[in-house]
Amino acid sequence: MKADITPASLGASVNDYNPTGLATASVIRQASSVAVNITGLSGGLDGRLMVVHNIGTFGVTLTYEDAASLAANRFALNGSLPLSPDESCILQYDST
Repeated sequence: MKADITPASLGASVNDYNPTGLATASVIRQASSVAVNITGLSGGLDGRLMVVHNIGTFGVTLTYEDAASLAANRFALNGSLPLSPDESCILQYDST
């Protein structure tokens, strides 16, 4: 797997996020020009680990079970997870 990708800076919230290179990446280095929500990630495989690192100056929030994304792509967290600038999280896909 490719170690990381740095997609274009987000200017709005995104659903079923699928940036170029996601299929082979293990780290998303994401910036945004405003505070944004990511409601889900596409392309999960059971057990796959993914790191999301906010490299920008605005917040990036991973929203909890957001119906704007397909059920298989949603974040099953304890609640929405805000990532402040230079914060990261590790996610694991679970197909059950």
